[in-house]
Amino acid sequence: MTMVSELVLTRNQLLEISRKQDDNGLKGPLQRLSLITAELQDGVMKTRMQPIGNAWSKLPRIVRDLGAELGKRIELITEGADTELDRQILDLIKDPLIHMVRNCADHAIELPAERRAAGKPEQGTIRLAAYHEGGSVTIAVADDGRGLDIERIRRRALKQGLASEAEIERMSDAQVSRFIFHPGFSTADSITAISGRGVGMDVVKVNVDAVGGLIDLISKPGLGTTITIKIPLTLAIVAALIVVAGDQRFAIPQIVVRELVRVKSGADHRIENINGAPILRLRGRLLPVIALSALMGTAEPSFEDGFIVVTQIGERQFGILVDGVFHTEEIVVKPMSSKLRHIPLFSGNTILGDGAVVLIVDPNGVAGLVGGTGAGEAFSVEAPTSVATAVERTTMLVFRTGAEGVRAVPLSLVTRLEEVDATLFEHGSGRTLLHYRNRLVPVVPVGETQLRAEGLQPLVIISEGDMTVALAVDAIVDIVDEVVDIEMAAVQDRGIVGSAMIRGRATDIIDLAHYLPINEHGWRKSATVQGVPSTAAQVVLVEPSSFLREMLTPVLKASGHRVAFAVDFAAAHQIIAAGPVATLLVDLDGDIDAAFAFAEAVRSGEHGHRLRLIGMTTLVTPDLHMRAGQARLDEVVAKFDRRALLAELAERRPGMREAA
Repeated sequence: MTMVSELVLTRNQLLEISRKQDDNGLKGPLQRLSLITAELQDGVMKTRMQPIGNAWSKLPRIVRDLGAELGKRIELITEGADTELDRQILDLIKDPLIHMVRNCADHAIELPAERRAAGKPEQGTIRLAAYHEGGSVTIAVADDGRGLDIERIRRRALKQGLASEAEIERMSDAQVSRFIFHPGFSTADSITAISGRGVGMDVVKVNVDAVGGLIDLISKPGLGTTITIKIPLTLAIVAALIVVAGDQRFAIPQIVVRELVRVKSGADHRIENINGAPILRLRGRLLPVIALSALMGTAEPSFEDGFIVVTQIGERQFGILVDGVFHTEEIVVKPMSSKLRHIPLFSGNTILGDGAVVLIVDPNGVAGLVGGTGAGEAFSVEAPTSVATAVERTTMLVFRTGAEGVRAVPLSLVTRLEEVDATLFEHGSGRTLLHYRNRLVPVVPVGETQLRAEGLQPLVIISEGDMTVALAVDAIVDIVDEVVDIEMAAVQDRGIVGSAMIRGRATDIIDLAHYLPINEHGWRKSATVQGVPSTAAQVVLVEPSSFLREMLTPVLKASGHRVAFAVDFAAAHQIIAAGPVATLLVDLDGDIDAAFAFAEAVRSGEHGHRLRLIGMTTLVTPDLHMRAGQARLDEVVAKFDRRALLAELAERRPGMREAA
């Protein structure tokens, strides 16, 4: 492995030389060398890989013994035991995994009598899952126990002096829960062989940090806790982003990088100062910013110009300000010198292609400076801002009509954006038609737009049930997220609702009802198929959030589904009773117990065995999958994963779980 690492370094040096010289004779052999090096590296990596099930082999017996000792009935379910991981990392995470499972058995899973009283099955479940995800391995440990006692953690944190009373009051539940990773922190009242010794989740976090991994937890009172660990496949060779701060280069592991944002004075993204701390306002969220050059003491940071590396550690996001970004590169991680290992900002160093030695930034070390345990003041401004913005802002599609006209329409009403060859337009009966997706669709110019005779014509596709119309525009300008306040109502122009300021410019908001050929008999006729009226819903979406309903409408309609909406379960029952329904999409983010009770009631109904029941949530966890199976749901999908949602709707086999 060491020799392959050196070969990768030499390859990087040759690539650097090749970039500076325009020698075609060198590029061919170098490309071949690069390919051979990659194959050799892959082969050597495979010899080091071992299935993660090797680290799980002792867990069933540990859980069985703990259950007998504690008087609890516990079942251990493992998924992805064949997921492979570097042997070195496997050795380091073996003990943390055992500790987390013991913690679930001792702290989380209730006694059978408590579980009966809470309406749960007497047997508790611990689910251990591992899977590959984008060059790293994710391990999730979930239980269906009592969840974290947030108030108890608050009291213990205050008692141990980890934060002041005012600071703890301002913290969210997620921030408070991270106190369990603090050294010496324990919620156990008495010392036993299993817990209460002050050696707890802090050791797990130290071991995960040591391999460059991330740890996060989600807990819901009475429902259970899920702890997620994300670790690299190997410690030897990792992908990194090369950045510059001052006159020095640094490497940031790509596993923690969410996105890059360019900041400049006068631009949309700029750094603001709140209570003396630099803050980036990004899509309605406030992210604390820390300048890498200030940390290293290489130069005075400039908050007027630079790049923000948006970094995520668990549920926390923050920005690292750098002066420039070079490229991503596979780097060979070399251990830090013993004289520098005490510095928490660095996890190692590497040699770049030009022979320069650069330090590898440890994101966990930087996160420790931004609000400490994640409970700092810099993070406390985040939640209320994002909630308020989600309510007030509207996502608008902005387009140009004519030479100067700029108009907009809510993106939630748009099904698709297309560019079609103008020669495909057909004319008849004073109308322009387009053969679009095996049907004739009317093409209606918006405002001053003139339909093109040749070249590509931009179209905004609008669908309502089975009805579709194509609005012709001159150019698509942008998609913006703005607080839309219609200040000037239109009087003469029937195609305009009014005008609003969008991105500092007066923009007309179009009235879609004016452009839809509702009175044309042929267009409306297509709304009835085989005698079934367009009001008959194939899919019922039970979602209290109007924002999410508007977001999912175009997706579902564009895929050919008739859709009905219900804001609560009572309304959903009425829709099901009124007409034929093929699929139910049920929100699981609100009252999850009520959602599962609704699913059980529907499944037990007259036509329940023929229905497809799909749960929708913002975060899919192993624990949620397990509960969904118990409630006889067919599947659980993420609300923002449109591909997965459409793939599930494409399954025409109702009641799959029921049939199984």
